[in-house]
Amino acid sequence: MVPVIILVAPSGGGKSSILKELRQKKRCAFSVSVTTRLPRPNEVHGYDYYFLSKEQFAEYEKSNRFLETTNVCGQFYGTLISEIERLMSQHLPIVLELDTKGAEAARQHFSNSQVVLLIPPSFQILSMRLQLRGTEELSELNQRLKIASDVVRWGVNHADYLIVNDQIEAALSDFEAILHSECLRKRYSFEKNHKILEDFTSI
Repeated sequence: MVPVIILVAPSGGGKSSILKELRQKKRCAFSVSVTTRLPRPNEVHGYDYYFLSKEQFAEYEKSNRFLETTNVCGQFYGTLISEIERLMSQHLPIVLELDTKGAEAARQHFSNSQVVLLIPPSFQILSMRLQLRGTEELSELNQRLKIASDVVRWGVNHADYLIVNDQIEAALSDFEAILHSECLRKRYSFEKNHKILEDFTSI
């Protein structure tokens, strides 16, 4: 079974930048989530997210097409089961970008999954990043900061790895090291190299 890496980070934590760099290297497969929010500049449907209306999202939910769903500041997000099945067939490590609720659901579904908590170097820097982004009203900004605190509190108790995203290059290197480590675990590397192992053990 391929490794499943669950990336959890507060809004503004830098997860989009990390995932963008990893995608360019094509070393792992990425689950594209569904969302009802509007696309931000330069976001592409089917690459960054599947952008659906709330009515379409509700229809997907009724037909049990989601592994998990969540509501963030009035907008809905979800992970499609069909998307995970498609990625499994590629035989590459899978990276899921989820909130804490989604991470818990995914951990129950994938026994081999590991959670990576990605955070900025300080709460103040996170607040500045969100303000500079300029995509939320003040009330929504404050709500995201409250959620960020909850995310980190959850990660302290449940995450397997922690990356402090001070410099994007260093954070990316740390994530790649985790990815490489998970690929060397017995449950994946032994299955991948079973023919080599059989060659030795058949003597």
